[in-house]
Amino acid sequence: MKFTAVELPYNFQNLKDHELTNDLFILNDTFFVKRSKEITKAFLNLTNQLNVIQILRNQPFSLPILEAQITEDKLWVLMPYYHNLTTLSDQQITKEILQELSQLVQQLHEVEIKATDNIIKWEPIKQLNLYCNLIETNNTAINDIRTDLETWVKSYQPKKIVLCHNDLVPNNFVYHENKWYLIDWDFTTLNDPLFDVASFASETLKAKADVEYWYSLFNLSETELVNVQTWVKYQNLIWYHWAMFLYQKTKNKTYETIADEKLKMLLA
Repeated sequence: MKFTAVELPYNFQNLKDHELTNDLFILNDTFFVKRSKEITKAFLNLTNQLNVIQILRNQPFSLPILEAQITEDKLWVLMPYYHNLTTLSDQQITKEILQELSQLVQQLHEVEIKATDNIIKWEPIKQLNLYCNLIETNNTAINDIRTDLETWVKSYQPKKIVLCHNDLVPNNFVYHENKWYLIDWDFTTLNDPLFDVASFASETLKAKADVEYWYSLFNLSETELVNVQTWVKYQNLIWYHWAMFLYQKTKNKTYETIADEKLKMLLA
């Protein structure tokens, strides 16, 4: 493993607070390094991630990415190390922040993608089956929800397909020098933009007033609002299976907590 931007020798400092799908390091006290975990091969495409990074590495809404490469069947990403970086998890959410974050998401959706960029399209039925089949479940209520979502997906036609983040959790928004940025492109694909609207509402917002204000920033029609809410249920279902799969494989209690939260929202 060698980075062209970093002179040898390498001194990797392993960060204790690992991300769920990556191992994190500080390199030579100057660079931040992400390395994909082996277990993510069950649901992530490394080549697609690399192609996405090549497109977004210098976009104004993303922190700069210096290098990215697939080595030893793992994706390595090199970025500058920012000592004073904070995430949305560290902030109290306000209307002003929601406005700024909605602009980031919309800027992402406006990125022009060509066929030669080789970005994967999110196929809702295929992805639903991929995640739901990671584990076996005999929960009748969950299986009924899956059947209902399969029926909806088969009839649903999005107005447009754009580049979507697909994983708008609080830690994927970072604040640096008075500006918000989007990071972590692991799950990024071409997709319905309403998927991202739903992702942020589901993963990040707790207060009903915040959710309603977030939706208002995208000028959703009544039909679009219904579709966003259905995407929320869809995402709760796939992330429940994702988290249970990872908990069964790693026994990491964080995944069990996520699965419990998703199941609670599904059955509410």
